[in-house]
Amino acid sequence: MFSGFKETFYLPPIFSPSGDSFSLKREKSDLVAEGWVAPPDCHIARYRAKGAKYHYWYYQLRASSAIFPKANKKGEFSRFKHLGKAGSQA
Repeated sequence: MFSGFKETFYLPPIFSPSGDSFSLKREKSDLVAEGWVAPPDCHIARYRAKGAKYHYWYYQLRASSAIFPKANKKGEFSRFKHLGKAGSQA
């Protein structure tokens, strides 16, 4: 039993099968305006945590440097931001 199992998923760039760069630029600007864009040099990782009886899968946003403010310590930053349990709504 290996409890340190981790998977990393990199988000691919947005592309259009039709090659319409104008619609891509508009879609990108809409996403940026809504605020749903991750900071640069970030990726989503899935990891498994072992509970008393079961294993649970969680997702986190990982950055190359500490940019996310810690919830319990003011003025300190972390490289990780918890996104939630696998299967839960965002």
